[in-house]
Amino acid sequence: MSDTATDEGSTPTVVKVSPRLIPGILNPGNKDALDWGPQGLVAYGSQSNIVVLDSRSVTTVQCLQGGGRHDVTRIRWSRHLHYHDKARPYTLRLAAADSAGVVTVWNVATGTIKAELAQPGHKTVIDMHWMAYNDASYPLLLVLYEHSYLVLWDTERELLVWKKDFLREAGGEKFTAFSVDPFSEASIALVTLEHLWLVDDLNPARAPQAPLRRLDVNLPHAPGGGTNSQAQTPTENPRRSRLLSGVQAMFQGANSSQANAGTTVSGSHSHHGSGASGSGAGGDQPSSEMDLMPGGYGNLTDCQAVLHDPAHRYQLVLVFPRHVVVVDFVIQQVIGTAVVERSLAGLFAVRICRLTGRLVCLHDSGVITVRQRKPFTLPQGVDDSKSQLGSSGGSDGSRLCGESDSSGTISLLTPSWLHQSARAAQFDVHYDTLTTSDPYRMVTRNSRIVAFALCPTQQTDSNDDRKILWGESLRAAIVLQDGRTLFYKMLPPAKDSKLGKRRLVLTAALETLSTLPHCMKMCPPVTFKNWKTYRPLLACAVGTGNVQVLNVATGAVERNICVHTTAVRGIEWTGLTSFLSFANATLQVQSTQNSNIKNELNLTEVTSGRVRQIRSDRADEKPIELVAVSKYGQYFIVAFKDQPFELWDLRNLSLLSTVSQNFRSISCLEWSPRSALRRKHSEMGEEAGIASPPKQTEPIFLKPPANDQQDTQAVENGKKTSKGQHQQFVKEHFLAIDAQSKVCFFTVEGSVLKSNMRILVPVSSGSITCTAWKADKLVLGDSDGNLSLWDITTKKSETTPSQRGAVRKVVFAPGRGNMKIIVLFQDAVELWEATADHTMNRLTSLKTGRGEVSHVDWAGSMRPLLAWANGTITIMDMELKPHPASSIADYFFEEMPFLPAILSPNSALHLKAILQHLPCSQQEVDPLAVMSSLRSFVNSEDTALARSMLADLEPEVWEALVKASVAERALIIARLFGDDEAIRFWTMFESLVDPVRRSLPPSFDLLLPQKEYRRTQLYRAMLHESKRGSNYQLLLETEPPNPHFTHDALRACLIACLKTENASQSSVVKLVATNLIASGDTQLGVQLLCVINKALDACRYLQSNAQWDKSVWLAKCSLSRVEQCDVVCKWAEHLSLVATNQRTKAAVALLSVAEVGRCIQLLAANQMLERAMLLADAAEEAGLQIEWDKIKEEYRPAALRLKYARYLHAIGNSEAALSFCMKALDMPEAEDLKKEIEIILEDSTSLIAHHRHLQLTRQRASLRRTPHSQLALIND
Repeated sequence: MSDTATDEGSTPTVVKVSPRLIPGILNPGNKDALDWGPQGLVAYGSQSNIVVLDSRSVTTVQCLQGGGRHDVTRIRWSRHLHYHDKARPYTLRLAAADSAGVVTVWNVATGTIKAELAQPGHKTVIDMHWMAYNDASYPLLLVLYEHSYLVLWDTERELLVWKKDFLREAGGEKFTAFSVDPFSEASIALVTLEHLWLVDDLNPARAPQAPLRRLDVNLPHAPGGGTNSQAQTPTENPRRSRLLSGVQAMFQGANSSQANAGTTVSGSHSHHGSGASGSGAGGDQPSSEMDLMPGGYGNLTDCQAVLHDPAHRYQLVLVFPRHVVVVDFVIQQVIGTAVVERSLAGLFAVRICRLTGRLVCLHDSGVITVRQRKPFTLPQGVDDSKSQLGSSGGSDGSRLCGESDSSGTISLLTPSWLHQSARAAQFDVHYDTLTTSDPYRMVTRNSRIVAFALCPTQQTDSNDDRKILWGESLRAAIVLQDGRTLFYKMLPPAKDSKLGKRRLVLTAALETLSTLPHCMKMCPPVTFKNWKTYRPLLACAVGTGNVQVLNVATGAVERNICVHTTAVRGIEWTGLTSFLSFANATLQVQSTQNSNIKNELNLTEVTSGRVRQIRSDRADEKPIELVAVSKYGQYFIVAFKDQPFELWDLRNLSLLSTVSQNFRSISCLEWSPRSALRRKHSEMGEEAGIASPPKQTEPIFLKPPANDQQDTQAVENGKKTSKGQHQQFVKEHFLAIDAQSKVCFFTVEGSVLKSNMRILVPVSSGSITCTAWKADKLVLGDSDGNLSLWDITTKKSETTPSQRGAVRKVVFAPGRGNMKIIVLFQDAVELWEATADHTMNRLTSLKTGRGEVSHVDWAGSMRPLLAWANGTITIMDMELKPHPASSIADYFFEEMPFLPAILSPNSALHLKAILQHLPCSQQEVDPLAVMSSLRSFVNSEDTALARSMLADLEPEVWEALVKASVAERALIIARLFGDDEAIRFWTMFESLVDPVRRSLPPSFDLLLPQKEYRRTQLYRAMLHESKRGSNYQLLLETEPPNPHFTHDALRACLIACLKTENASQSSVVKLVATNLIASGDTQLGVQLLCVINKALDACRYLQSNAQWDKSVWLAKCSLSRVEQCDVVCKWAEHLSLVATNQRTKAAVALLSVAEVGRCIQLLAANQMLERAMLLADAAEEAGLQIEWDKIKEEYRPAALRLKYARYLHAIGNSEAALSFCMKALDMPEAEDLKKEIEIILEDSTSLIAHHRHLQLTRQRASLRRTPHSQLALIND
C-alpha cells in the first residue's frame, strides 16, 4: 500500500514516518526467544527488544523496546481458544520474559504494556505457557522460575493467582524445562538433570496438591559411545507388581505395569524394576547404535528439551544432541528413537507438528530435516474391516470393552492373535526422513542460529492446491544472530521429479542491521520537486565494508551493497538514490614512506547497486577525514588529515582544484543552503544556457559519460556546444573550520575557489567540534558544551551554555521554517530551537549512558533519529520518549498485512461479516466493488485500514472465497483471522460432511471418528503388548515379599475363572464391582465391569465420578455408535456447564457425533449467534438433516435469522442484516427491524454522496492553490 501520488496535478502526499525501533544483531542471551502466533506473526527477542514480523508479506510490523537492559529470553503468543465477540475481541497479546525474571505482557497492536509481572527472589524464567483450561482462562500465564518455582499469573489484573515451590519435593533438583500436555491442561511434565517429573492436578483455582511423580528413565546410549553421564545402578531389584489389565495402566499412571523386556521406567515410590537388555531403537539408524543401558538409569544431563507430542497422547519426546527419544509416560517405557545420521551435524532444536506428529529437526549447520512416523499396519491375516474393531457391541457391552485402555494397552480378554502378533512384530515407533533442506551459507561468526519455530497452523502437506494455498503446508522460521530471519516451506514433489520427494525450500529472508553501524546518513529531505519519488532512506555503513540502505518508514533493509573492502568511515548522499562513501585501507609499505593508507572513495547507485570508484589511481596518502556534497549537487569536497582538501565536480567526477597549503586539516565543513542560482536565472533567463544543477532524484549513473555530458546538456537548453567548451557552474559557498577552530568562508564557481579568512563567527574558549547551517542561521558546538547561534544576515550572535559537556553533533531538522536542532552530547540527546530573536531554547532532553548514542539525525521534520552503540536505531517523537513505539495502524506499509486485531472490536467483527457475506455472483467478485460499497465504520481510521487490508489481499484469496461453500469460507476466514478455535470447529464440520477427503488429524484424539479412534488404540495396544508377556504370567511373577503378592494372585485366579462366563459369575462380579466403586475404589470396580462386558455401566460410573475423558475413551473403544454418541452428548452437557465453561469444546464434541441440531442450540443459547447461523446455513447447504422439532422454538431458523440480523446491524453491516431480516419476516419483530435498517441505509447513502461531493471539490481546489496543510514543513 502506497500513499504517494504520481499525477502531476495531485496533492503531494508524503510517506509517513512514525516513531519506531529498527533492530540490530542479537545477543547469545536471546537463544530460543522466538514464537510463531496463529495469526501469522513471528516474534523474536533482539537484545532487550521484541521484533514482530508478518510471515505472509515478510515485513516488520512492530518493534517493542524493553524497558530494561536485560536480554529477552522467552516469548509466547497468547492462545485465544475461545469464541470471539465484542466482549472477547481479537487481540495481539504477547508475553516476554527477560534475564532479570520480569515478565512483560504487551499489546502488540498498540505497542503498549498491559502488565509487568515480577516475582521477588526468582531472577530467571525457565519457560512460560498460556493456559487454555477453559473459555475464560486465556489471561492466565503459567511461569516456571529457577529453583523449581511454579507461578500462575492473571495478566488481565496483574495478580498472582497461586505459586508452588517444588524444590524440596523434587529432592533439591532444579527444573530446567517443562511442557504442558496439549490434551489435558491439568498435566505437565518437568525435567531436571536427573529425572522426569509429572504433575497431574494443575488447576487455575488452586496450586497443585498431589505430590510429584518421578520417572527414572533407562535411557539408550548416545550414538557412538554412550552418554556423558554414568548410569545409576539400582540398589534393590525386587520384582514389582504388574497387572496387565484393560484399564490398569490408565488409572494407575506411574504405578502401572512395566515390561519385563526392553526399556523400563519405574516410579519413585515403587520398587525399581529389573531392566532386561533389549532393543529399543526405533529410529533412522540400526538398533545397534542405540543400545540400552542394561541394569541402570541414565540421567538427563544432555537433554536439551522435553516436549509433549501434540499428535499422540501420553507420549513425551526427549531431545538430545544426537538423538531423540520417545517415552510413553503411562506404561513408562521408551517406545522409539530417532538418530541423527553421521553426515549431519548435531541437533539445535526439535519441533513437533501439531497436526501430523512429524519431527522437524534443525541441525547446528542450518540444515532442517523432517522425519515422519512409519504408518501402522495390522499384522498379516488381520482384516481391520472384519475384526472386532470394525464391529459394534451391544448394550450389554462387547468383547471390545477391554481391548485397550486410555494408554492403548490390551485388556484381560484380548484375543490371542493380538498377543501373538504383537510379540512377533516387536512394534516400535520408527521415523523415516521425509525431506532435507539445503544448508544455508553462514557468512560470518554472527550467523550462528539463535532460535527456531514452526507455524502452528501450517504443518501439513497436500496435493490439493486449495490446501497449499491456504497455508496447510509446513512452514518454519530460523533467526540468526546477525538479525536475519529465514523462512522455509515444504512443497509437494516437482512434476518432473522421478523420486517424488517433497522439497523444503528457503522462500524468504528478512535482514536487519547486521553489525554495529560505524556511520550513517539520512538521504536529502522531501521537497516540492522530489515528493513524487521521495523515499526516506537511511544509509548505514557496517564494519564489513557493506552499506545497508534502510527505509525508515517501513523499517526494512532495502539494499545491502558491498561497497568497500574495509570499514566505511563516512557517507554523503548526492541525491535520493546515490551516495558517496569512503574507507581507509592500510597498506603494507616500507617504513621510510610518510603514509601507509590507501583511500577508497566510491559512488554508489542504490537502485541498481552499481559502485563506481573515484580516485582509484591514488595510493599511499593521508586518510580521508570527511566528504561533503554541495546543496545543489554540483560539487563535493574531499578533506584529508594534515593535507589540503580537494574540490571535485560531482557531475563529471573530475577534480576541479586543491586548496592552498595554508588551510590543511579540516574538522568541520558545511555547505551554504543558499546560492546564486535563482539570481542568475532571473538575470540571464533560460536562454542563457546556464547548466542547471541536476535534480537530486536523478541517479548519476543514468547520465551520459563525462565527455559527452556538455553536449547533451547544451542540446536540452537549446544551445549546442562543442566537446571542448567549458561547462558553466553556479556559485556556491561553504564554511570550513580547521583543528585550531579557525573559521573560513569559501566561494566556489567552477574551478575558481576564493577564501575569506576573516573570523566572522563568534567562537568561545572551547574548540569547535561540530556545525550546522540552515537558511541564515549557523550553529556551532564546542568542547565546553556551548551552543553558538550566528545570524549571517544581521551579524548577530548568541552563545548558550548547555552544561552537558562537549557537543558531539548538531543537526537542523528539515522543513521550511523549521529551526529545531538535535544536539548530541556524551551522555544526553537534546532538542533545541533557534528562535527569531536570535536565542536558543531547550525543548526536551533524553538522558543516556555515556557513549550509548553514537549518531543523531532527522528521519523527518518532526522525527529525531538516534543510533545506539548496541546496533539499534530509534526514531522518536519530539518528546524524546525513551521507548518509542507506535500502533501498527500508524505505520506505513507498502503492502498492508491482514491483521484485523489492530481494528476496534466492532470493526473487526464487521470486516469478518463482510468477507463471510460477500456481495458476489457465482462466478467472481470485484474487490474494488466490495471496498467502494463498504460502509464507514464507527471509527474513520478503521475504515481506511480495512480498505487497505482488502486492497492488498492476494487475488488467490478472493478467488478462494468466491468458490468456497459456507463452511469452507468460514474456515478460510478463520485462517485469515488466526482464530484457532474457529479453525478447529470448521475443520470438524468439513470432516463430518466429507470424512474421506477431509479426514481429521490425530491431534483431535477423543473427537476422532469411532473406527479411526479404535484403530489408533489398537496400534498403542500392540505397541505395548510387544514388550510384555501374558497377563497371567505377569501377575504370577509377583514376588512373595511384595505387598501386592496376594492381591495379584487373587486377580489372576479371577481372570482364569472368567474364561468361561455364566450369569451367576457376572452377577457376583458386578455386585463386587459396585461395592468397590461405592467404597471409593473406582478404578478396580470399573476394571471388573469391563471384565464381564458391562462397559456402558462402567462409563456411567466414570461420569458420575467426574472422569469424563476416561468415559469417552471407554465408550469409543467398547460401545456401539448409538451408545457412544449418548456418552459424548452427556460429556458435552458437562462441558457447557457454568462451572466447567468449555462451551466451544462442547460444540465440537457434539459435531463429532453429528449432533448438528443440538450444537446449533448450544451455540445460540450461549450468544454465539454468528457461529450458530453459519452452521445452520452450512448444514443446509451440505444436505445434513436437522430435526428442528427437537430444538427450542427460539433457536429455530426464523428466530435465529432475526437474532443474527440484529447482530449484524449492531456491528454495522446493515446490508447483510437487511438480507437476513427479509428471510425472517415470519417473525413479528422482523418488520420493525427491517424499517429501521432501511432508514439507516438511506441516510448513509445520502451522507456518502455528500462526502464524495466534498472530496471532489477539495481535490479541484487543491489544483489551484498550495496544499499548506500537508506541505507546511517541506523544503523549498
